[in-house]
Amino acid sequence: MSDRPPPPESLTALVTPTSVLTQFDRIREQYRMGVLDLAAFNEALKLFQFPDSDGVLWTIGATSNTWYRWDGNAWQPGDPPALLQLPAMPMELAPETEQPALPAAPAPAPPAEPQAILCPKCGAANVGKKFCTKCGTKLG
Repeated sequence: MSDRPPPPESLTALVTPTSVLTQFDRIREQYRMGVLDLAAFNEALKLFQFPDSDGVLWTIGATSNTWYRWDGNAWQPGDPPALLQLPAMPMELAPETEQPALPAAPAPAPPAEPQAILCPKCGAANVGKKFCTKCGTKLG
């Protein structure tokens, strides 16, 4: 029975670039908070590549929210079309939305105990910050 022809029509799950950015921001925040380690975050980046209706591949910059298209040789900045296709992979459908959910991130890394960094200028304790929350001095 595996000799069946494909159906004459099929549906393609579509998603807007804005909804992709919203989901990607969640994954990027998990990385910033230490829930995902660097390897897991980089694996998640691979899931955020979406073809358009012409087959051009689009992705988001890891830190910039800039969209890039694959020109066959390199990623080039560009403006994505209004709708992108979800890649063919197992996905969950969002129960209360009209659009399917985006690919889930890899399993999170075990959270590390955050360490406070003392500001060299004012002595304030700062956890997970690049700048002192009291005086604004750059930390580390």
